Amino acid sequence: MPKPLNWIASVGCEGGPVIIAPAATYMNWPGAAPLPIQQRTKLHVWGQFTSELPEKFRPAGPEGHQFIEASGDALVALKDELVLWLRSKWPGVQMQEEFSEIQVTRPDDKQMWFELAPASEYDRSWQESGQNKEAWYHSWGQVKKTLFWEVEGGGIVEIGRSEDRSELVLLRTWVDEEADEQKAKAMVEQGKEPEQADLEPMELGDVLVVAWSPPGAQDVEQASSLEALEQLGRQDAVSELETVGIADMGAVFGVASGRYVVSYGELEADDWSARWCRLRRKG
Repeated sequence: MPKPLNWIASVGCEGGPVIIAPAATYMNWPGAAPLPIQQRTKLHVWGQFTSELPEKFRPAGPEGHQFIEASGDALVALKDELVLWLRSKWPGVQMQEEFSEIQVTRPDDKQMWFELAPASEYDRSWQESGQNKEAWYHSWGQVKKTLFWEVEGGGIVEIGRSEDRSELVLLRTWVDEEADEQKAKAMVEQGKEPEQADLEPMELGDVLVVAWSPPGAQDVEQASSLEALEQLGRQDAVSELETVGIADMGAVFGVASGRYVVSYGELEADDWSARWCRLRRKG
């Protein structure tokens, strides 16, 4: 049975999933730090007019994110071919590069983007492991399995933890009134709504990090070392994580060590909606 929860922290997200990881695993998370060109294996194309591109550049159909596989010199040549086609098709088209993405703006102001992908381990996590999923595991380097949960756009994730620290709920709501926020919290505490549990259980130590996933551990001020992060997590009070310019982008706190079942769900009520991810220790 679900347990009563204490709502212990709020994590701000600006789009993209949160990472849910033991402290030692989180210390290895590189986030959106750029990957070398040699590790990029696809041309990623998306935007408002992918349906007008040659079929070669839209293998997934007329709409949505497109991934065209190539590597090395062939990948660079593929990108150059797309640039030449765009300039030929729409003279006067504007292209502006920001980070790893190239923004394309046509004379009629319709826009499209493309990049050599995955541009980062953060990108790889959803492009290779989490496409069209609400929760998934991703592996990188020596890390075999780390949990990610899709928040759906920018917003606040509320974290609830049971008194014995053996159950955890991440809750994202769309509400207009505080009363509806409380209804959503009561709903997940009661645990009567259906939840999907299609992931293998995960092992947790006694310190857990929940954070917006684009920043890597190297960007987090409180993650100067594993010892420092675990010390914060073992305090009675929950510690918020922040980067330069981004406050409350994560939290580190204690949980009961053990093997956890992962489930997730969503609910559309008359005046509010919510989605959540639950971790419950087995046994």
